Amino acid sequence: MTPFQDEKEEKDGKKEKKDKKEKKEGKEKKKRGPTVCEVTEVSAVPKKDKLKLCKVAIIAGMDPVEIVTSAPNVTAGHKFIAAPPGYTTANGVEVKAARVGGLESAGMFCGPKEMGWDTDILDGDLAIMLADSSEVGSPAPSYEEAVAAFQQREEAKQKKEEEAKTAAATAKD
Repeated sequence: MTPFQDEKEEKDGKKEKKDKKEKKEGKEKKKRGPTVCEVTEVSAVPKKDKLKLCKVAIIAGMDPVEIVTSAPNVTAGHKFIAAPPGYTTANGVEVKAARVGGLESAGMFCGPKEMGWDTDILDGDLAIMLADSSEVGSPAPSYEEAVAAFQQREEAKQKKEEEAKTAAATAKD
């Protein structure tokens, strides 16, 4: 064997390793990250005061999955960010399909901490609620978009409260 053959074999071996590494990186890039989901149904978990079983549409037109959560703000008819099994959140939580409170859970709802976002405006203990116009199955929005949705909800809530006070004052007169 000549030195050139040894060198060629070494190059071939390195090329194979590089190809395998690129394939692995490609698979990692294809893993689904947090996406927009819609909670279609919420029910209490028996004997678990803080847990709720949620039926969640994660892809439009597909059957909903079940996610068990303790996030107090998760309610039916609203959109949130959900992370699928196999995803590791920004704060290091590895999302797994697991039994929670005796029930199977296929993912988790994300709060700002799980997304690696500031908790200056969004509450770190709550799941991130999104705008009703968010498209189910699309990638999670940016921090700025989530904050804008939060601020719009707060403004609408204040407006309703003011209208209720005005109506109550008018009724007294």
